[in-house]
Amino acid sequence: RQMTDATFAFRFEPGKVKAFEYVCARFRNEGFNVEQHQSPEGLTCIVSCSRARMDETATKHRLLKLEKDANIMEPFSQSTAITFQGHDLAEFFKPSEEVFLLWEAIRAVEVDGNFGEIVGALENVPAGSELIFALKESTAIIDVYPLHVNSIKKELWKKCLWASPLYHSAMIDDVHSYFGSKIALYFLWMRHYSFWLVAPALFGGTISFINHFVLHEDTTEESLLTPFFSLFIIVWGAFFMQFWKRSCASKCCLWGIVGGGYEERDDVRPEFQGAPRVSPITGRLERHSPRSVRLAKYVVSALVTGAMLMVAAAVMVLSLNLQGYIRHNSFWGEWLHFHFLSDFAEPGAVFDPNGGGPYPKILPLVPVVGHTLVILLLNNVYSTIAESLTEWENHKTRQAHENAVIVKRFLFECFDCYVALFYLAFCQMDIVLLGNELASLYMLNSVRRIFCESILPVFIRRAGAASKKMTGKKDDSEKPSGALASALEEADMDPYEQFDDFMEMVIEFGYVVLFASAFPIGSVLTLFTNLLEMWSDFFKLVHVHRRPESVRASSIGVWSQLLSNMVWLSVLTNVFLFGFTTDQIFKVFPSLTPATPIDPNSDPSSPEAAAAPKAIAMVFLVEHVLLLVLLVLQNLIPPVPEDVETELRRRQRRLLLLGP
Repeated sequence: RQMTDATFAFRFEPGKVKAFEYVCARFRNEGFNVEQHQSPEGLTCIVSCSRARMDETATKHRLLKLEKDANIMEPFSQSTAITFQGHDLAEFFKPSEEVFLLWEAIRAVEVDGNFGEIVGALENVPAGSELIFALKESTAIIDVYPLHVNSIKKELWKKCLWASPLYHSAMIDDVHSYFGSKIALYFLWMRHYSFWLVAPALFGGTISFINHFVLHEDTTEESLLTPFFSLFIIVWGAFFMQFWKRSCASKCCLWGIVGGGYEERDDVRPEFQGAPRVSPITGRLERHSPRSVRLAKYVVSALVTGAMLMVAAAVMVLSLNLQGYIRHNSFWGEWLHFHFLSDFAEPGAVFDPNGGGPYPKILPLVPVVGHTLVILLLNNVYSTIAESLTEWENHKTRQAHENAVIVKRFLFECFDCYVALFYLAFCQMDIVLLGNELASLYMLNSVRRIFCESILPVFIRRAGAASKKMTGKKDDSEKPSGALASALEEADMDPYEQFDDFMEMVIEFGYVVLFASAFPIGSVLTLFTNLLEMWSDFFKLVHVHRRPESVRASSIGVWSQLLSNMVWLSVLTNVFLFGFTTDQIFKVFPSLTPATPIDPNSDPSSPEAAAAPKAIAMVFLVEHVLLLVLLVLQNLIPPVPEDVETELRRRQRRLLLLGP
């Protein structure tokens, strides 16, 4: 039988020999090809399947493939396989499709009557459960992961090494072919983001150049140009998100993704617990958990998250004291100011931000670096808490579970990264301190990302490999080869987690859109760091992490909504910076400028006092107009091109006619 390139590695605990042999025999009986390897480090089996099994699974999941005659995508059928283009070729299924189909075939293997006797009886593993889920629950298994196809991986790296995805869109298709649409959509978003950053980078870079080298203005508050840059960024953000949705829909249509939730329709998590009932929709037996139970758990999750946010806020206060940003006369200074910390930032002290202390180029950065490191630690701690809370909430589908984790971690990490900036912008109302803090956080995060995500993991892995080579036995006769060698090598690699890559880019997106007037040069820096980030992330995928599971996603999920929310929030932050934090409103609307500074004890009927309500009214008028502009743009620009929408409806109708 013709075998495919896709393989999965199953690694067992060294002492679970019976479970290991049972699983190997079980997969063989189901028609899979199994290689097994026993060593002191553990037990490993490699599972693959025949091309006929792939065809069968593709038929079951109605994978869309191109027909020969009509040249349109139709649901694949094993009985009419000869009507599809290239079915007689070994490369008929893309590498990512092979991984997807093999995983679905593995998931279809259920627990049999011998499982409890050999592996152990489990209360939460009912009859008919997936074997892979039962193995994870039994703790007999350490890891399950797809293996890289080294020949394809090397060719892909060679093609993409010097070809930036900013210029070569075919690279995105190559990434999709090997890794699947979920990974490819991240790189597609990065490419779209980088392309669209060119305009604000030119505008922001020009403004920064004019301010500093032509007008010789020290702060953005003095510039008449920065309010117009803020206006541009707000409108740019609305266009950016609508055209991203169009680009995403077009690519997914080209890749054969149906969308509309079709790919996630049967994606019930094996871990989902509920009482059995007959589904009122399908009439089939299903597990059901009342929504009221989950809502009560949401309240507990919110309280735990709130407690962690209080810790993050306390760290922010300590950091701002060490940097000298919080004084006794600051906003809430009587509660937030700590003399024993702020004294370190006094003129001539070690952390003097003006460089008056020892090592003026280095020591003032220590509080910022320390704050960044503590943020990383808190994020790591909360990521574990968020996973546990979401598992406890008992979401039914994998997509719902993943979205819940993303929202929790997004809210926490955004608070961690932005709380100090919001305090400086709208409590201290100091645009200079805001710009300084933005620049410091931005540069430190950029350096930290590249070093920690690409350079450090490779160094650690190679150092570990060298250590093993020096201390290991030189016995070539026992050294595994082929897929087994790959499985053991990749066992030392960390699993790939897309959340971290997306989170970093979304935080960076917030720096660009939320505080545009305080950091106009941020667009220029982001454009260049994005190009480096794309290369770095692709390097991680190929050389640092294990091959991720192939997921047929039709969008970037909840990230799209979170990015849209940031664009809407940018209206408030930029307008309030324009009207309240700085005096820019009086430069744009000179008629609102009071003749003399306003005295709070002055007569309310005086012209000076009357100017304040007019300025406030103008701020909220501008804010409402911009919100209306965003709403109009969102409704005028359809998120899906008309031809793509027509094709998606045709596919959905075709699948509907085929029945469940």
